[in-house]
Amino acid sequence: LLVKSLGGVVPVTVGNETFSINERYSNEGKIKFRKYWTQYMTDLGLQVQALPYPSPENPAGGVNLEAVLPGTSADSFVVIVHYDSIGPEGFETSNPGVDDDMTGMAIELETARLFVKHAAELNVTVRFVATDEEELGGLRGARAYASYIKQKSVTDGFALVAAVDDEQTGWNCRADGVCSNEANLKFDIFSCGSSMRTGASFNYAAMGDAFAAIVAKYSPLHVSRGCMGENSDHFAMWEIGVP
Repeated sequence: LLVKSLGGVVPVTVGNETFSINERYSNEGKIKFRKYWTQYMTDLGLQVQALPYPSPENPAGGVNLEAVLPGTSADSFVVIVHYDSIGPEGFETSNPGVDDDMTGMAIELETARLFVKHAAELNVTVRFVATDEEELGGLRGARAYASYIKQKSVTDGFALVAAVDDEQTGWNCRADGVCSNEANLKFDIFSCGSSMRTGASFNYAAMGDAFAAIVAKYSPLHVSRGCMGENSDHFAMWEIGVP
């Protein structure tokens, strides 16, 4: 239901307003998404704040969202997922962007729901973040958030423990007719990568190993490990030294 709601298959109701989130390319589409996301997190009891930032390509600017689930420590774990979508040139608002990245966003929302139930067990604060302008902004939204949270961690005196980016988490190879057996159903983990632009490289093997162990314990999925560059929001966190 989350994926259907986020991808415009079924309408959503926010307050007294019912609408479909058919795309998140236009400012109007993004506003609809932010209303839904804010209500979802607020209904869980989380404090939500909008984090606007300037965007040279958009007079309206970009807007990130953050919902904070406090733990026993202010040290923070970041769950970061972009919400903007893109389609073929000239048809950008015709693409609901279900996999990229509302499958990842559904994982984030469900993670928040489950973590709230176990809030007393959290020894770190969890920050759920929805970022703008991943598709056309050169990770502008993620980099704006990274700059914000790095400064806040210094000012408020807490550590940034780690981050996870649920990017395109639900592509179905069966629906596209390109997988033939269970061995092809993969859980892709990218915990290393480099920038062709700057030459900076990163490798957080221990975090990747932890994910691989969880997948092996709880699912039949085949784990695929790889490295990835500046093509999703994880990279903005790597750039500020967060695994």
